[in-house]
Amino acid sequence: MNILIVIPHSDFVPTLPLGPLSIATYLNAHGHRARICDCLLKKNEYLKYLSEADRPELVAISLMSN
Repeated sequence: MNILIVIPHSDFVPTLPLGPLSIATYLNAHGHRARICDCLLKKNEYLKYLSEADRPELVAISLMSN
């Protein structure tokens, strides 16, 4: 299964996304193809990933709240 994990742009101080990295590592180790789109670096970069030939079957969005 192709999976895209999106880390959306935020005005918070950027931190290392250990949660999404851990999930992607686990999924890749168990036969899935998980990719991460870190929009903290480039806004709206996820549109490129959604329009590629191997479109994701599942899109997960990381969220941080207080």
